[in-house]
Amino acid sequence: MAKVEAPLFSFGARGKLGNALVYFPWKGLNVVRTYAVPANPSSAAQQTQRARMSAAVTDWHDAGLIALDVTAWDRHAATRPSSMSGFNSFVKDHVDLQVGGDTPEMGFAATVVDDGDDTFTMTIDEAGTATAVNLKWGTSPTALINTEVATEVANTWTADPADNVAGQTIYGRFEISDAGGIIGYTGIFRLVMAP
Repeated sequence: MAKVEAPLFSFGARGKLGNALVYFPWKGLNVVRTYAVPANPSSAAQQTQRARMSAAVTDWHDAGLIALDVTAWDRHAATRPSSMSGFNSFVKDHVDLQVGGDTPEMGFAATVVDDGDDTFTMTIDEAGTATAVNLKWGTSPTALINTEVATEVANTWTADPADNVAGQTIYGRFEISDAGGIIGYTGIFRLVMAP
């Protein structure tokens, strides 16, 4: 990559020149390099990974997410070590579950409510494949240190921790499992408890 001054007799250049050179800005410099045809592997492994990504994106769009769900996924994304959106966080979790051999069920329609007695309840609906659902919760989105086992009635799972959390901000996330382990998650929901 070569640094250029006044490329093509101008003060800046971008794009491809024939099939020979590519001009672009890089770290505040005008640079040029030879044009290379980008690789587009079509191996069996690459096609499998593309199918996983496609399934994750389809699930995101078909899940009927409401604004609260999207916000919960954005909040979860903010806890990750690298910057990403809620959509990217969802896709990452979905693909990771597929790589592990699972058919993800990313559990939506979660609600969290203040019970009015210094406790709260979280509820999630799922398609019927779950054999267990746990609520991970805490007073910080990065420290979901408490676990509450949810109970099920007709594919609706409810967790209602008995802890006195009056006046605190509560964060919670469901982990959905079947006999083989975790098959899905929700984003991180937030509830400001009444004092």
